Amino acid sequence: MVSEMMAKVDDASFDLADKGASGVQQTLHFNAMREVRLCCATTEAEFRAVFAQVVNEKTERAGR
Repeated sequence: MVSEMMAKVDDASFDLADKGASGVQQTLHFNAMREVRLCCATTEAEFRAVFAQVVNEKTERAGR
């Protein structure tokens, strides 16, 4: 789920870089792509952990 979203962000950044009017714009979009790729695994792991925590808290409250 998160990895698919991050892949879409990566693709969109590439498209924007490809259409960039200047080298500066292209560089910004390529840097964004790099950041997405570097933090994808960490972001997904953190999302899963927080999601599981919220589900557990809601389940515990519902069981009271």
